[in-house]
Amino acid sequence: MSVEHFAVDMHEPFIAAIERECPNAKVCVDRFHLAQKVNEAFDKVRRFEFKKAKETNDKVSRDMLEPHRRFILVAREKDLSKSEQKLVDKLRRINEPIHTAMLLVEYFHKALDKKTIKGFRETLTTWYRVVRESKLEPFLKFAKRFENIVGTLRPTSLQD
Repeated sequence: MSVEHFAVDMHEPFIAAIERECPNAKVCVDRFHLAQKVNEAFDKVRRFEFKKAKETNDKVSRDMLEPHRRFILVAREKDLSKSEQKLVDKLRRINEPIHTAMLLVEYFHKALDKKTIKGFRETLTTWYRVVRESKLEPFLKFAKRFENIVGTLRPTSLQD
């Protein structure tokens, strides 16, 4: 009996070893690790914007981008209280990179929520296009890394 599937995180040496030792096996990255990586990309944007707010003495943005608030910012909207939603809405209005990053996180989760491969591919293709247009470096890096792992799932190149 041969190994057909491996479930791994996105650690590329593991994937390379699997491809070398079990070339016919399919590599599967679980949702937890994908969500973790997209949230890490968001947090890099948040930290950059927080630093910028501190340097420009933008108290409102600085307070809203404090590290302890990062989980509110990546939470799915349906999971937020009304007061948290008001805070997030205000931040979205005053900080375009944060707003864009929040949309990228939410839309990536929409791709992961799809029940069919076709729906996943279509949503992911749109997500890649928005990532390219956003020019947010942490998301561009995550998208390229994701492409390297599941490149066969997306029909267009990040280099477009």
